[in-house]
Amino acid sequence: FPKPSVPPVSIMGSIIVDCIFISLVSYISNMSMALIFSRQFMYEIDANQELLALGASNVLGSFLSCLPMCVSLSRSVIQVTSGGVTQIVSVVSALLLIFVLLWFAPFFETLPRGMGFAMLGNVPPVIGIYMGIFPVLIYFILGTSRHVNQGTFAVTCLMTGKVVSHHATVHIKEVKDAYEPEEPAEYTNIQIGAAVTFVVAFMEIIMYVCRFGVTASLLSESLVSGFTCGAAFHVVNSQLRDILGVPIDKHFGAFSIPLTLYDIARNIHKSNYIAVIMSILTFAALILNHIFLKRRWRKLTRIPLPIELILILLGILAIDVIHLERDYDVTVVGRIPKGFPKPSVPPVSIMGSIIVDCIFISLVSYISNMSMALIFSRQFMYEIDANQELLALGASNVLGSFLSCLPMCVSLSRSVIQVTSGGVTQIVSVVSALLLIFVLLWFAPFFETLPR
Repeated sequence: FPKPSVPPVSIMGSIIVDCIFISLVSYISNMSMALIFSRQFMYEIDANQELLALGASNVLGSFLSCLPMCVSLSRSVIQVTSGGVTQIVSVVSALLLIFVLLWFAPFFETLPRGMGFAMLGNVPPVIGIYMGIFPVLIYFILGTSRHVNQGTFAVTCLMTGKVVSHHATVHIKEVKDAYEPEEPAEYTNIQIGAAVTFVVAFMEIIMYVCRFGVTASLLSESLVSGFTCGAAFHVVNSQLRDILGVPIDKHFGAFSIPLTLYDIARNIHKSNYIAVIMSILTFAALILNHIFLKRRWRKLTRIPLPIELILILLGILAIDVIHLERDYDVTVVGRIPKGFPKPSVPPVSIMGSIIVDCIFISLVSYISNMSMALIFSRQFMYEIDANQELLALGASNVLGSFLSCLPMCVSLSRSVIQVTSGGVTQIVSVVSALLLIFVLLWFAPFFETLPR
């Protein structure tokens, strides 16, 4: 586990503006998903309680090196489709992550998705695993959506990455070098990310106290659908560089998508053809499974076909046997420290300068969360408490901020997978967290050659 530490207070004043926007994005994302699921499953969401949950989570997270917690759209959908109907799913997921951190970290060094999204936040990949454990357990207790899967979300990670790259005083060539900076630094990438998480948690708790969750009633079905679609575009855009193996810089803020596409078009001749072939084969396998194999597999057994795990193992095998990393420059995620992160207090001194960004991050996080929550609540006919979602997000991010986590947010893809797999409660998330713990503690090294 990470050693608890107090965030640097001296920096908080300089990051407070960024953190205001992060907290707003986180709260809006969370409430969006929560409202979707509450309407789908016919239950009430306390929007103000959601602010308290988010704030409390981020308070704890800030002392454990976590970034601001936010709803995970994909994991929420996966949780709902998998049958998860309560936050016990998140508790089980967090417990599994703890189990992974303690024993299996060396064998799962390059766990996908969560680790990849953590890298979008300019922090080490292992932070994505931490985010799947600690904040999730708080949301399991305080959240009201049964189906959203919390953790890393590409949009909020990208927004946090912008703040990290702007304020971190350490020069890092690669994200993986954040473990051992080349030169002494006042604030490392991990510290800045934790500070963002803490400020986002503070914003979400403030919104909870001010009953900001009432604004969830303004999230119409059209708005929620449009926001979810836009978020999906940002997710795809963030992955194109690794899919094609094109060496381009990251873009943040307005026009980031067209600028990224422009850079890719200019450098398309530099694409790594091995990475392109692997990406095409992976997409083909996933599409084939979704259209044909899944339906026939269900006729044979109720156990879902673990197509993603199969593809991961095949990718690792290809790297190890054919030496794609050495001979063809195919990149992998990087190393993961064994065990849990050392709790630490986020740097307080920088928080004032990031508050504006944190406001937007908290809003995006809350809207994303509420969008997915409302979708599932309508589908499964239960109510979401929009204000309680704010409390859940805030409390989760408080914990995450002390454990090096980025702001927690709903995961769209994982939420859909969870729902389609039969998850109907948050127990799915708890089980997932326990599995991640198992991976971190024992099996991480086995996955160190997983292609990015």
